[in-house]
Amino acid sequence: MRYKIIIAVGLPLLVLGVTVWMILGGDERNCDDSKPQTRIAACTRLLKSNSYDSRSMAIIYNSRGIAHFDLRQYRRAIKDYTEAIRLNSKIAGFFSNRGSAYAELKRDHRAILDYDQAIRLDPLNVSAYVNRGASYTDLQQYRRAIKDLDKAIAINPKSWDAYEERSNTYFKLKEYGKYLRDCGHLIRLEPSKAESYNCRAWAYFNIGKPAKGLPAANRALKLSSKCVPCWDTRAHIYEALGRKQEAISDFRRALKLDPGIKESRAGLRRLGVAPK
Repeated sequence: MRYKIIIAVGLPLLVLGVTVWMILGGDERNCDDSKPQTRIAACTRLLKSNSYDSRSMAIIYNSRGIAHFDLRQYRRAIKDYTEAIRLNSKIAGFFSNRGSAYAELKRDHRAILDYDQAIRLDPLNVSAYVNRGASYTDLQQYRRAIKDLDKAIAINPKSWDAYEERSNTYFKLKEYGKYLRDCGHLIRLEPSKAESYNCRAWAYFNIGKPAKGLPAANRALKLSSKCVPCWDTRAHIYEALGRKQEAISDFRRALKLDPGIKESRAGLRRLGVAPK
């Protein structure tokens, strides 16, 4: 599951009343946009400098929290997001970011509270609706999830993330026709993403039309040979079409990229082959 991280924008850091980008060096740039470890180090130095007002400190904590999130250090991210909220509780993105970290820890009920607050602060916050919808899906509250995702799409009909999450929810509901329809939206919005075509391929497989899904599966892998679900999807399609050796080959490619993908291991067992 994906949680779109929101970075607070339009709030330049201030030091002694002057925009820092004008007078200071690389730590500000690295805290705002760099590799996670570099960002953490740069943001930490800025926080220790005691040179910023509370609004700017909140942005720095949020930025460091995003870096911790990227490193899957979710508890550290929550600590930084909480500090950002303490310093400035008016930014919806801080709450949405903290909600995302709680969600990664499978604390979806707690995450929803933060998404609620993000939406109260910014009723047009698409990412907060998408994230809350994803948490409702995890909690198997599918109709509430669909309601949130419909709202996200109504606000921004070009939100690929919203359509992707709604397609996942329709899949959980086994409403494959609606799932297939949303796959079409994904392709329309992002025709260069392998995941868009993989969605369509998997939809056709699940409605019992694997042959119709094969061109989409091929297209997905042409776009990205590193897409693990794409190899697994095409393997399932080949298996359904009775093309055993091709299915075995694709299941093995998926496992080579991600040894933890259970569906591909199960596929090889069904075909009487031991995973390598």
